[in-house]
Amino acid sequence: MTDALRLTTLWLHTPPLPLLVHPSVFDGFSWAPSTRLEWRCLGPLVDTDVSEDPTGMAFVFRRAVDGVPAELARLHVGRAYGLNEEQCLAPYAIDQATDELFAQRIEPTTALWLAANNVDALYWGLHDWAHFHNHGDFVERAANELQCDSAALSWLWINRAAIGLSDARWSRLRLEVLDAHRERCERLPPGVAMDSSVIADELKLCALAESLVSGA
Repeated sequence: MTDALRLTTLWLHTPPLPLLVHPSVFDGFSWAPSTRLEWRCLGPLVDTDVSEDPTGMAFVFRRAVDGVPAELARLHVGRAYGLNEEQCLAPYAIDQATDELFAQRIEPTTALWLAANNVDALYWGLHDWAHFHNHGDFVERAANELQCDSAALSWLWINRAAIGLSDARWSRLRLEVLDAHRERCERLPPGVAMDSSVIADELKLCALAESLVSGA
């Protein structure tokens, strides 16, 4: 087997973040506190910019979740993950999965694992992982997404050595996410007070990430 086809499985640490936005944004904040995510990567992690439409990514079901659309996982990430008839969450159904996991009180780790082979896909997988553990109705979309941006970036910082993500690449990723956040705020002006410095200030974000593992 060549390096390009080597399958790596890691359990990423995903400790819960404190609430960073207005309490009204979520009706089920940390209803199931996040702990870890099983991540499988085919070959070395490919460096890609953050986009609005990640590829090479699938949340594969360990068990079916009623009311959540599913598709063949191999159609999204190929068979090399050992996938045949296994189902994954339909890419358009992140919000629906967030609603149904919360409504049915299904702890996400028992239902899903993540296949992702590039930085863009891994970032969005972790961002969605935060959604699955913090339910909100998306009335305040920009603030809801800021909480999940902060979680994904913090978890990438915590796991960067195991993932193979350099400090410099993480810093550039933070700037990409910050640009996307600012564009989102222009498109969907927030109706609640929101402090974007959590991702705008690199030292503040690193300190937040480190506090999650130190217990501070």
